[in-house]
Amino acid sequence: MENFKSCSPHTIRAYKRDLTDFYEYLKSENLDYKNITRNDIRGFLQKLRDKNLTKKTISRKISGVRSFYRFLLKEEYINKNPLLTLELPKVEKKLPTFLTEEEVLKLINSPNKNNILGLRDYLILKMLYSTGMRVSELVSLRISELNLEKGEVIIKGKGSKERVVFLPEDIINDINLYLQKRKKNSNYLFLNRKGKLLTDKGVRLLVEKYAKKVIPYKKVTPHTLRHTFATHLLTNGADLRSVQELLGHTKLSTTQIYTHLTRENLKKVYDDFHPHSHKNQNNDSKDT
Repeated sequence: MENFKSCSPHTIRAYKRDLTDFYEYLKSENLDYKNITRNDIRGFLQKLRDKNLTKKTISRKISGVRSFYRFLLKEEYINKNPLLTLELPKVEKKLPTFLTEEEVLKLINSPNKNNILGLRDYLILKMLYSTGMRVSELVSLRISELNLEKGEVIIKGKGSKERVVFLPEDIINDINLYLQKRKKNSNYLFLNRKGKLLTDKGVRLLVEKYAKKVIPYKKVTPHTLRHTFATHLLTNGADLRSVQELLGHTKLSTTQIYTHLTRENLKKVYDDFHPHSHKNQNNDSKDT
């Protein structure tokens, strides 16, 4: 709870929804939040399972309730935390998906840059991939946070933590052109067709729209481009600490998941091209 103010709006909305679900459960069972037991929490867990929610969603909701009771205990509203020793459902960690360099080029070049909205969309796709910024960071990006002469952007990430990311040279002229053509006067870089601030959802729909046109066999979100940014850096030799800094991860362990992706990629290259790989040896045995 002490970090609540540093959470993103998306996280805060999710936290409110989770606590509302818990409140509705207490209300339906005529329970007082100050006097619940472990069995009451197990009942809430079962209600969530009955809704066929994923383990990840259930785990997040229970974590939110646990944080709430930690706060109540700290502020002395209660004298015992009923969730203290409750085990969360084990969640399988899925490796993030990413695009190949060819797929990224197809996606970025799919908007029509001859009109203002197409140019905006191109810049959004290019910046998501070229900087690795989160969609929430992109939509809140202000023109004053761009240093086009140096090709740098100041990002205000999670927990109001600032970091610097870098723009490729070929995008700078397009940013200047976009700002010249844009009619609305706003300090925010990206606006919707009505001249208002672009939303996270708007960017997600935009990315999905272009992805369906050029790479329909893959589900692509703004976060896919962030994953791709990190994966391509590591595949091409960047060190983990630098990638951590560029992504704005507090913990190195969060960045380390991308090393699994690069290892898988290297394994595929080995299997495809090395004559002594299992794949090629099996092919040889079929020929004999």
